[in-house]
Amino acid sequence: MLKQDKRTLYRPNNNYIQNIMDIHFDPKFGTPYWLEREKRLGVNVRNMVKDLEDFRHFFSFKSLEEQIVYEKDLRKIPLENFIPLKIREDKTRKIWYSQTGGTTGLPKHGCWDSEYWKRVLDFSNEFLDLHQVPYNTNWLFMGPMGPHTTGRLVVDIAENRGGGCFTIDLDPRFVKIAQKEKDLANASERYIQHIWQQAETILKYQNIEVLFATSRLLEMASEYIDLNLFKNIKAIVHAGTSLNAQTNQLIREELFPNVRLIGMYGTSTTGISYQSTDLPSRPYEVVYIPSNPFIHIEIVDEKGKLVNYGELGNLSTYRFTEDYLIPGFWERDKGIRIAPEGQLADHYSWDWIGSVYSPMFSKNEEGDFEVEGVY
Repeated sequence: MLKQDKRTLYRPNNNYIQNIMDIHFDPKFGTPYWLEREKRLGVNVRNMVKDLEDFRHFFSFKSLEEQIVYEKDLRKIPLENFIPLKIREDKTRKIWYSQTGGTTGLPKHGCWDSEYWKRVLDFSNEFLDLHQVPYNTNWLFMGPMGPHTTGRLVVDIAENRGGGCFTIDLDPRFVKIAQKEKDLANASERYIQHIWQQAETILKYQNIEVLFATSRLLEMASEYIDLNLFKNIKAIVHAGTSLNAQTNQLIREELFPNVRLIGMYGTSTTGISYQSTDLPSRPYEVVYIPSNPFIHIEIVDEKGKLVNYGELGNLSTYRFTEDYLIPGFWERDKGIRIAPEGQLADHYSWDWIGSVYSPMFSKNEEGDFEVEGVY
């Protein structure tokens, strides 16, 4: 059980929300993009917003059209416009510029400043400890590096826990291109072989106990590599592609038995959240706990209203950090609203999200959604 004094995450209380509003909506040192929206809406956020409900009412996105404009702006407006001047001018803070994978078009841009990064490392330790991921050991990262946040973050997590991290770069943008263009029909398959060939070399000759990979790579592992090479792996962290209960069971019981498996969910702009420990009422379902107060996620219907517990809806994401603000953006993903349960319910008492998937991907013959690609 998690000790109270180790907690990094908590409900976004009024003081926290007001502090974030004070930074982003300071007339002189705030965030240019959001100050412009404030003026356009005719509101005074610092005076009118005292809690999360106020923020929803006065400032969050109210229509799909607003969100389409925002998404376009994240792609084409200089990133500085989305960061408070106060944070940009604070030379004690470093700011990491990041890009999304570009699945839905041109990449969107975001940032993670050094203070938020520290909090992410803190709550990463919380959840990795809950899942008994070992300290003082080497990791192997198989995922996107370069402009994507994931690679840099996982390297820091491994080092923060006393280990080192070997990396294999994966370019999800190229994989998408290769899958769509006929003259590159074999390129995607060859690229995946290339990824696994690199992994084979590292697993043979290095001491690796923690693996990071996408669920799609894990699912296809037996097709490309001798699973005996994973004999020293004690824990696997997965992210990037959805994982349904059936595939989760397959990975845990057949491909990687007796290995801790933990999911990470998020994007380069919104931030990350981690999987809960197993829930008695939802065996093998992957359920995530949003990393409040930094990342607040609501499951809403097509009109933006909260769905009932157990119902499917759109993921409306809020980010409340000093360096970056997101006012209820609908991710491409859908998920089920889950009431907290089990040993973690008291510590993380806000809504959880289950069975996350992207409806953008095609359906298979049974009518189920399939994830294409490897990230």
